[in-house]
Amino acid sequence: MATYEELLATELQEGETVIAQEAGDRWVYLLNLIGMQNRGRFFFTEKRIIFYYCGSKDWEINYSDIESASLCNVGPLIRFVPCGIKIVAKEGKSYY
Repeated sequence: MATYEELLATELQEGETVIAQEAGDRWVYLLNLIGMQNRGRFFFTEKRIIFYYCGSKDWEINYSDIESASLCNVGPLIRFVPCGIKIVAKEGKSYY
């Protein structure tokens, strides 16, 4: 399996570099009810956030496409402690 560095080498645009990376989860909600936790790695560049899950790019968003970001509750267990980040895109779609 390729390393994240090898995967990113083909993904990054000219002049784009990774400024931070962090292990984390991305939650995908089916019908806004059932949450599915995808464990992977977030990469932050000067232009965007890229999330890798199971060895391939699962999601990305340009900073210029973000309307807002806020703390939120995720997962089925500790719903009273905001331990996630909700990103709302200018298009109106929410990502957790």
